[in-house]
Amino acid sequence: MKLQYVFLFLLIFACLIGCKKTDPRKAGLVSASGTITYNGSPLDGATIVFMPKESAKQGAGALSDASGKFALTTVSDNDGAYSGEYTVYILKEEPLQISDAEALEYSRQGKTPPKPKSLIPVKYTNPDQPLINFTIPAAGEKNLIIELKD
Repeated sequence: MKLQYVFLFLLIFACLIGCKKTDPRKAGLVSASGTITYNGSPLDGATIVFMPKESAKQGAGALSDASGKFALTTVSDNDGAYSGEYTVYILKEEPLQISDAEALEYSRQGKTPPKPKSLIPVKYTNPDQPLINFTIPAAGEKNLIIELKD
């Protein structure tokens, strides 16, 4: 009889360990990753924003690495994107060289610090007039290619 209880306990314990709760916000996400280049070279540190054309869907974003590779994130790191049509815009700016004292002074005066200089053509940075469109299929896409040029 005791052996049956031990067996039952082990069975329940194994089920609990193996049954992870899934985040309902991730339902429907598919893998989506790729490479971004600028004038043929990998673009490091670019912020890539995928805005869904369907307003009910959530957007996705990524930060490219030194080789220009990126993986889209919607809910948690590199979890992908929902399938569908997207407009894409890119941000790659020079780091803002401003001290804490200068930032505080701008704040005291109710002013905004100067905008950092874009390191890519501004035509790729405008979400209201996107030049890049992608469709992410229901099976996902692991070879998105974004090529920026002057």
